[in-house]
Amino acid sequence: MENIALIGIDLGKNSFHIHCQDHRGKAVYRKKFTRPKLIEFLATCPATTIAMEALWAVLTLWHASWKS
Repeated sequence: MENIALIGIDLGKNSFHIHCQDHRGKAVYRKKFTRPKLIEFLATCPATTIAMEALWAVLTLWHASWKS
């Protein structure tokens, strides 16, 4: 996981799709996660840029999770 330069996350209500790229833009990892598993995965990743795409309502729910 050291070669991840960007993590893209499609946030959903119950499942989350991630797409990781290296510094050249090559896909290095793709997977679907549940909320608890996504949090576990992100905790093991090195510091990097994370880009998210979601509906506004879902972002509001995630904001509450980040504050805790």
